[in-house]
Amino acid sequence: MAPSGRIPLFPIETGDDWSDGAGAALFGRLSRLARTHPEAPALLAGSLPGGGMRRAAFVAEAEAVAGTLVAAGVAPGDLVGVCAGRSVEAVVAMAGCLAAGAGYVPLDPQHAAGQVGTLARDAGIGLCLVGGGPGAAADLPAGIARLPIAEARRARRPDTLPDEPGGEAPACLLYTSGTTGRPKGVVIPRRAVAAHAGQRWFGLGPSDRVLHLTTPAADGALFDMWAGLLSGAAVAVLEEAVPTPASVAAAMRRHRVTAILWYAALHHMVIDHDVDAFESVRLNVAGGERMSPGHAARLLARWPGIELWNSYGPTEATVGALRQRVTAEVAAADDIPLGTPYEGYEAFLRAPDGTPLPADAGAEGEIVLAGAGLALGYHGQPAATAAAFVPDPRPGRSGTVYRTGDRGRQRSDAALDFLGRADRQAKVGGRRVELDGIEAALAGVPGVAAAAVWAVEGPGGARLAAAIAPEPGAERQGLAGRARHEAARVVGAAALPGRIALVEAMPLTPAGKIDRHALAVSLAEGFPPDETDAARGADAARETDPARGAAGAPSGARAVLARVWDALLGCGTPPDDATFFDLGGNSLLLIEAHRRIEAALGLRLPVAELFAAPRFGALAARLDMLGDGAAGSAAPRPPPHPPPRPPHRLRLRAKGRGRAPMQTAPSPSSAWPRACRASTQTARPRSTPCGRRCARHAASPPPSATPPRGAPTARRRGRSCRAPTSSTPPISASARARPT
Repeated sequence: MAPSGRIPLFPIETGDDWSDGAGAALFGRLSRLARTHPEAPALLAGSLPGGGMRRAAFVAEAEAVAGTLVAAGVAPGDLVGVCAGRSVEAVVAMAGCLAAGAGYVPLDPQHAAGQVGTLARDAGIGLCLVGGGPGAAADLPAGIARLPIAEARRARRPDTLPDEPGGEAPACLLYTSGTTGRPKGVVIPRRAVAAHAGQRWFGLGPSDRVLHLTTPAADGALFDMWAGLLSGAAVAVLEEAVPTPASVAAAMRRHRVTAILWYAALHHMVIDHDVDAFESVRLNVAGGERMSPGHAARLLARWPGIELWNSYGPTEATVGALRQRVTAEVAAADDIPLGTPYEGYEAFLRAPDGTPLPADAGAEGEIVLAGAGLALGYHGQPAATAAAFVPDPRPGRSGTVYRTGDRGRQRSDAALDFLGRADRQAKVGGRRVELDGIEAALAGVPGVAAAAVWAVEGPGGARLAAAIAPEPGAERQGLAGRARHEAARVVGAAALPGRIALVEAMPLTPAGKIDRHALAVSLAEGFPPDETDAARGADAARETDPARGAAGAPSGARAVLARVWDALLGCGTPPDDATFFDLGGNSLLLIEAHRRIEAALGLRLPVAELFAAPRFGALAARLDMLGDGAAGSAAPRPPPHPPPRPPHRLRLRAKGRGRAPMQTAPSPSSAWPRACRASTQTARPRSTPCGRRCARHAASPPPSATPPRGAPTARRRGRSCRAPTSSTPPISASARARPT
């Protein structure tokens, strides 16, 4: 330990410029950091004994998982499934796959029914590491071997492990939607993970704490896990199944998070919920969707020193390819640019005939990306790979570039503006969705003559809407419900719109194509529901809720729930057996639904309740029961009170204003947790920096790490994994405090 008691600062091997993907020995890097600094924290989580895991213990457990995989016949370059949500065991399991030389395929247990099995079969995996969560492996095909992660973590560490494969070997396989309804597995090589994690502008180091917020099945988790761990930072794992603004803000405070990358929609929600939660954040990267200039301005007004970045990049470019530093001046504009390329990346515009456009201000074309962060292509889909990953058309260049399908405009400052999609894709819940694939799945249902799908902006981001036209003579009653059921087998229920309208015929453009714009306009005021589905929902509701009137209008909690679901999903009155995700919802919309339900009913509703009763009818009954139990006793929720500003920030805000810094705070007896009140009775006054830290640590003690099995002694070739001869003392509370 350093004399100061803090985590010792150590060099992160800057000799190799790995933003170009050269440092592709990912697990070798983790092993070197663990050997030289075994006491440094690797993971922070409430489920860990003492709240943390040191690097030596983390690498030891990953090597145990790797040894188990090798013993099971996994060879370098193979793909291994990891069916676990965002959790400590998932991070250890994925590191174990890398240590064994394999690539991992994250399978989210929260996927819609049937999706885990569909993706596992498409990936062709023969073995899957399975987490301990409920139903984690229920959807896996019968022919895939299941290996509990808990058992693999406890296994004996092997004496040696295979050499790590080169940079072109797969690190992971991540899925996006496909134009034919078949998901597209994006093969991310090891050099692309290294190229992203090695971005020097992140500025990550041992004093940082990165929040692991994104599901492992999305590419944003590559930043959360590997940019953090490979730079020497600690990774704080948010373990809630569905993050809410409250739980994210609490985690940011509890772990003193300094770096975070997330979808713009959730970023905006947390700013709205508690902008003071960003107090410790230094690096804040938001992407996946359009960043709101208004939210950016609010954040920067509260924390002017934060490094706020707008990031753009598809999964095929490994998390991000363009970045724009967002200042107060940038946020004052109507739109925030996509920016300039990441280190090791290139971007240019392509004309419709395929020729590259000169970088002249005002030029418009398709955005094309190049560099070390590009994926290898789509797993098992050579035609789709050849269409998107094309030879570099620039004179004197060789190699492959990626056609994004996004349109951009060149600015005079070398940055790019976003002009929309060149093809038929939309961002829903932070993920790209191929609208043509959903249309094809709906149009392929017997009795459906044509289908149209489009995106509608709404609360929580974009959502999908759809219309179908019946074939002549087809049975119209229940057709929308049958189309949803059949199409869900192809694309998954979560990819389908919340409401599917039945129209007599599709409007056409003068060129004879379906006029989706005309459909969107005509249906904007309200979708004509499928009569059978509407009646089914109403009848089921009357059976479970006798309080509904003769006209079938819902009342009480059922009415509130129906209004919230309809406002977010455009689904009308949902059938009792429908789930939020069946109707086109996603985790971000569920967060917004949770907020609206709490506000409308005046309840403190744990988000877990939305999963305990996932179907509309059961959830409505559950809300009625909670409301009855709370009637007459539940006090209104007090408005959140911002914590006092640190004195140094008060001085900065007061400077030049001609007045002394001031702050107000609620009395401890009414607003502070009991633990925090107790701490202030023995600690220094809150008004001093030391007093604030003492109060914070009393309310949320810094975790200590679990005793490691010892520092690994892996070698680059024929890596040894011999057991250590001594253990390391646990990290003290002061060692976990962020250096100031």
